[in-house]
Amino acid sequence: MSSAPEPPTFKNEPHKEKDFRNPGLRSVRTTTLFRAVNPELFIKPNKPVMAFGLVTLSLCVAYIGYLHATQENKNDLYEAIDNIGADILSKEEQFQEALLKERIAQAEIKVWAQEMEAKTKIEMYQNMDDEMKRENLAAEQRMVHRIQRIMMECHREKLEAVRKARAEERQMAREALEAQKSKAIEELVNTGVTVMKDQKMNVDQVIKAKEHKMNIYYGMAQRKKQEEVQEVLQEAEKTHQATLDNVMDKLVNTQGELLSIAKQLGIMTNWKDFLEEELQETRAAFQKYINYTFPKLSPGHADFILPERKKTPSNLVINENETTRD
Repeated sequence: MSSAPEPPTFKNEPHKEKDFRNPGLRSVRTTTLFRAVNPELFIKPNKPVMAFGLVTLSLCVAYIGYLHATQENKNDLYEAIDNIGADILSKEEQFQEALLKERIAQAEIKVWAQEMEAKTKIEMYQNMDDEMKRENLAAEQRMVHRIQRIMMECHREKLEAVRKARAEERQMAREALEAQKSKAIEELVNTGVTVMKDQKMNVDQVIKAKEHKMNIYYGMAQRKKQEEVQEVLQEAEKTHQATLDNVMDKLVNTQGELLSIAKQLGIMTNWKDFLEEELQETRAAFQKYINYTFPKLSPGHADFILPERKKTPSNLVINENETTRD
């Protein structure tokens, strides 16, 4: 039989002296990673760092005690400051209230001045409008009267010229007839001897010839007088036309003046509307300011700040009947 194997022999190595010099975990064999992750296990105790930490902790505790001790003094100081602040706030509120009252008074004076200015402007525009209407009516009446007088004078002159021309024409025709009659009588007397000598000629033919000559002379005189009368009438028509042209020029100038006055009235009306809109906007803004500043006021309590607008006086209102008459 084979014999049993002998157990292995262990050598008891003696401990090294360096292992006894490094007590704790420093003597343990570990990896570098473990030492890097847990450095506090392998660092030696440092007395200066411990002393610095102890001093720092003591100072913190002392500072906290100091704060706790000075807290009561601060409370007394806060109470004194609160009283002074309340006085300052009350004075500030009084000052703000006085300033607000002063601003309200200034705004009220300004609004009153604007209303008075608007009323004055309205009255001035109304007076100017009435004055312009009266002047236009008077100018139209004067112009119509002047035109009527000129037309009557022209008609009178025309009738006088026609009458004079007819009288002159009649006078000249009478004179021509008398001259022709005298000439005819003289010719008849002169030709009486020849008629007696020459019995072959017919007395009727001679008379007809003389009558024919007399008619020719009368027609020529009549035509001449008609031409003169026509010239006189043409001259009268020319003077009448010139007078009418002058009157028409004056009418055109007057119409231009009336148009310019109407344009000025339109501009004044536009200004009036603009001022009225501006006044309405100002009153609305001031009413909003009052509502925002004094929201608890009832509707009637703010009349001393912004009173209601007065109605337009009856003498400044133009009735529809008057406008239609104008």
